[in-house]
Amino acid sequence: MIENRIDIYPFHGRRVNVFDSHQDFLAGKELARYIEEKWNPKEEAGWKSSYIPIVARILYNLDSVIISAGTMTYAQTHGCLEAIKEGKSFAPEVVNNLSIGVIPVTKDGYLILSRRNPALDHAGGVWNFAGGYMTSMLLDMERCDSPEYARDARLFDIHEQVRRRLHKEFYGLEDKDVVPRKYPNSLAWGFMHSLEMEIGWVVNLGKNKKEMAEHIRHYEVSRGMREHSEVIFVPIEAVEELISNQGDLLNEDPRTYASSDPRKLILLDDNQGELIGGGFKELIGQELDNSIIEELRKTGININIYSDSGDSFYTFNTHF
Repeated sequence: MIENRIDIYPFHGRRVNVFDSHQDFLAGKELARYIEEKWNPKEEAGWKSSYIPIVARILYNLDSVIISAGTMTYAQTHGCLEAIKEGKSFAPEVVNNLSIGVIPVTKDGYLILSRRNPALDHAGGVWNFAGGYMTSMLLDMERCDSPEYARDARLFDIHEQVRRRLHKEFYGLEDKDVVPRKYPNSLAWGFMHSLEMEIGWVVNLGKNKKEMAEHIRHYEVSRGMREHSEVIFVPIEAVEELISNQGDLLNEDPRTYASSDPRKLILLDDNQGELIGGGFKELIGQELDNSIIEELRKTGININIYSDSGDSFYTFNTHF
């Protein structure tokens, strides 16, 4: 059942590592059959089913966060999301696989948001930051479904994954113009749009708004991008209002809702959580006012910010 909920696991400047738990995704009989039925047409079209980490546990230490994760395939991810969307009785509530969300800020102080194509089945029409699954596809596009990649250490290495993700998302820019902050800021789990987990990571771009607009235009045209249909630049000083407006937009259909005001865009639930969980402070230099979070809760968004004390730990299902 889809619900208006965001779970946030803040990192607060800690080092973050993901390790292979070997607790891989396991589907029950009905879900497994459904996943296979949903994937067959994709296989016939030449799609590849890459490997993606699935979170089993989050453990906080005083100076670090340890995430233990097994693996699931993209075919399993696709089937689970379809089952949730169709309200199947055997569907999981959400999927605890891992993505990395890149929060890109230009050197003159603008965030870059893209609108997901409204025709997409998954989170169509919402605005989001660049990013995507931690995946073996970033390691080897042609052979990403090879079983050897299920246990490849690079699949779980967030620094390697963000490096490769940045190369993909900002293809053509030099490394000096795409610099991630030292550590990611939080993990957010959206129950409204994404239905998945994502690690938020602020990235400094070495180009200004005008230069990035030209780079994006050239990149999307040259590569025939279809996943995103629009791009907008949001001034950093407008981010607080962007967050606070999400409650008023809760009942709008992102596939049909439109606004040219960067403060009134429907933002992907994971990205809302990443900003609340630490991204806002990294961008602005101060914590988001707690009254904004409380107001969002009053409007109907169930925001859960989990304790990050040094002895906190959380476990998650990998068998459904």
